Amino acid sequence: MLPINETIEFSQSPEAVAAMYADPQYAEIRKQELTADWATAYVNGTPEAGFTTTTEFAMPTDRAPQMVQSVIGSSVTVHEAQTWEAAGADGRREGRAEITVKGTPAVVSAHYRLEPSAGGSVLTVTGELSAQVPLVGKRIEKAAEPYVAQVFGVEQRAAQRYFAERED
Repeated sequence: MLPINETIEFSQSPEAVAAMYADPQYAEIRKQELTADWATAYVNGTPEAGFTTTTEFAMPTDRAPQMVQSVIGSSVTVHEAQTWEAAGADGRREGRAEITVKGTPAVVSAHYRLEPSAGGSVLTVTGELSAQVPLVGKRIEKAAEPYVAQVFGVEQRAAQRYFAERED
């Protein structure tokens, strides 16, 4: 298993960030930033009461290591389910995410903590990526390691773009 420990800082409040994650239009921006072929998003609930966002992306594998491409082909469908609780009295929110790559044994399980900060809010992500494949699972996890950090960088750029487009 590959541990995940990432932090994303936002200049917006936790309330605004939660509303972004509950907005299906955010999936379109993420699709463009990830250079995905297509994306769909569905939201159940509201940012005020808690919500679940289910998103699917079709991702090309042309930037993946050859070992991965030979196993999964030229594209994959990534399924992501984020579940967010309502905000606490202090504005903090807890969430969970399960990310799977269809047709593979790769799974990301993560805990999200979104809380106020001096500059707006901070999202802390802890979890793990696992690829339960006999003999090659550890190699797949190791090959995926640089891409996990890149995905969080894309997440931050997509959020900045989302909020910038709403300021106009």
